[in-house]
Parts: sequence; structure tokens; C-alpha cells
Amino acid sequence: MTKTANQTAKDPDALALIGFQNVRKSFRTSEGGQFTALNNVSLSVNANEFFTLLGPSGCGKTTLLRLLAGFETPDAGSVTLDGKDITGDPANRRPVNTVFQSYALFPHMTIAQNIGFGLRMLGTPRDTIERVTKEMLDLVKLSTMSSRKPAQLSGGQQQRVALARALAPSPRVLLLDEPLSALDLKLRKEMQIEMKRIQRDSHTTFLFVTHDQEEALTMSDRIAVMDQGRVQQVGSPTEIYENPANAFVAAFIGDMNFVSVNQVVGREGDLVVADTPIGRLHARQSGCRASADTSSVATFAIRPERCRLKLAGKEAGNGVRAKITNVVFTGPFASVIVRPENSGEELRVRVAADNPDYGRFEVDADAVLELPSDKLMALAS
Repeated sequence: MTKTANQTAKDPDALALIGFQNVRKSFRTSEGGQFTALNNVSLSVNANEFFTLLGPSGCGKTTLLRLLAGFETPDAGSVTLDGKDITGDPANRRPVNTVFQSYALFPHMTIAQNIGFGLRMLGTPRDTIERVTKEMLDLVKLSTMSSRKPAQLSGGQQQRVALARALAPSPRVLLLDEPLSALDLKLRKEMQIEMKRIQRDSHTTFLFVTHDQEEALTMSDRIAVMDQGRVQQVGSPTEIYENPANAFVAAFIGDMNFVSVNQVVGREGDLVVADTPIGRLHARQSGCRASADTSSVATFAIRPERCRLKLAGKEAGNGVRAKITNVVFTGPFASVIVRPENSGEELRVRVAADNPDYGRFEVDADAVLELPSDKLMALAS
């Protein structure tokens, strides 16, 4: 994350470039019923942010994007841009541009002609088109390929042309609807880095839609996690990964182990104390202040890399005896599945190569699993 973007994202007084206020949107289903795509969504995006809408299919993220583009109209609520209500403005009067999954490059045009197409349609003078096209080619690092046709480019290069064409008219916001989904894994990872660089160098606000958590964590200044038409949490990648607001966010972002809570016993300082199927555990409360009411706590959770595992010995704090049920070595770390004593629940532990017992974990071996209280999270449902 760039320093400027980080400061902007965290500054509560920063003027929001994009605003959604109490937005609702429903669609009629083929059976004649109603599907609620957005349910009272309020959200703001700051200028020059790489902001990602992340969630499963059907959660409402693309509908939110289409409301800003002007392709859909909300049933209730408003959409603002630069403080101006644009809810009723037609799509062609909004200073935004969109990049879709399909790049829709013109096959008979050169790369330079594709990039300058939008400017020509706006009646931009020829010398300006030439200057901006050259700037865009430099931005996406395709200056030496300006005379090639799209078919002569790789998928990643075509993606960069689509970005350059969308950025050429200098939109206030660039909307991106899962633009990397058609690329193979290697190209997708490369383009994640490139796309963040292009966003930073162009000083343009990117509103990005994806269901891929890795894309969101890699590129974003801030992320809005959505589910069932509602925003579940907004925060930086670190905030959402380390301090999820609820069980859905915890499960959707990264790998997570869950331990069901039988009964919350109370508090010890800043920690929630609860009886679980693997014993009495202590956890920090995630997604809210440590002094918050514990009545909403429904489950404990911990990431596999935060667990500690050693061969059988004396238990430590929050430590329980466990049986190893599976081991998968991958070189720099091992994924070890353990079943705590007197429990049917299994947990996954990511063991680093510097663990003293690394390489000695075997199926059916006895071990001690420790769930550090500062890493174990108490979550609402």
C-alpha cells in the first residue's frame, strides 16, 4: 500500500469521492418473485484509492458497480460522486469508465488505435489523442508494441491495453468487474502487481470487483466484504485479515479454524473465556472493542499459521493434547491436521520449517496443540 493511499484510507476527515447512501436494489426472478441484490448499503470510497468489493457470487458487488456506472438505478437510496448526487444521471454523463471480464478490443485496429478510440469518439483533437495514447502506452509498458493487433498479444498484454483504453479519457473512477478472471494463475498474479502499479501511477480511483480473496488482499488499499446484499466489513487488508468483524468474514478471508463455543463463562481482563468442545479457552474479541458485551460471541477462530504444535509434552497456556490425523509437507512448511483429545473437531496447523519438531510429525502421533489467546479470536455469528 502506498503511503498516500494509506493516509487517505485512514483519514476520517478525507472527502469521499464516491458515496452510496442506504442503497436498495431488487430484481424480479424468472419465477415471478423478488431477489434483493442490495439491502440498505452505505459505503464511501476516497479519491485515489484502490477499493475492492469482495464477496461470493450473488452478494451484490457487481450490482453496486453497475449503480455507479449508471447501468442500473437503485430502488431507494442515492449515489454521489464528488459530493454531487448522480443517482438519476445517464451513464454517458458520468465521469467513469468500465473494464469488464471480456476486454472487447477491436481486432482490426492496432493497439494504439484501440487506446485512442474513446478519445476519437469524444472529438478530441488529433495531437491530443497522439500525446495521450503515447502516455498510456508508456504507462502500461507497451510502447514497443503500438502497431501490433490484439491477436498478436498475450492475455496479460491485452488486459493492459484494455486498461489503457479505459484510462485514456481520464475518468474520475475506473470500474473493474473481475477483469483478471480469464487469465491463467501465473498471469493473474503478474497482473495483480501490474494493476496496482498502474492505479498508483495514473492517480486514478479504482473500484474493483472480485470473488478472489488473494486479488483483494494483494492490490487493495481498502476492502468491503459483502454477503447477501449487505456490507459485512470495511477495512484495510491487514485489518480484515487480522481482525474480522464476524464469522462470515473470518471464513471468507484466508484459511481459518473454528472452535464452537458451548458457553461463555465471562472475561479475564481483555480476554473472553468460554467452554468449548476442546476445553476452556481464552480469546481476544475480534471486530469490536475489548470491553464489548460478550453475549454475541458464537465461535472462536484461529488461523492455521497462528497455532503452535509440538510433539507430546507438558501443555502450555491454551494448550490441549491432540492426535495427528494427517500431514502434508510442502517444503517451507507442513500442513498438519490434528484432532484434540475428547473432541470430534479437527484443526489445521501450518508448521514452519524452523519448528523444532518439523519433519518429525507423523500420522497417529500424540502432540500438544497450543492456541495463543492473543491469536484466538472470539467472533459473532
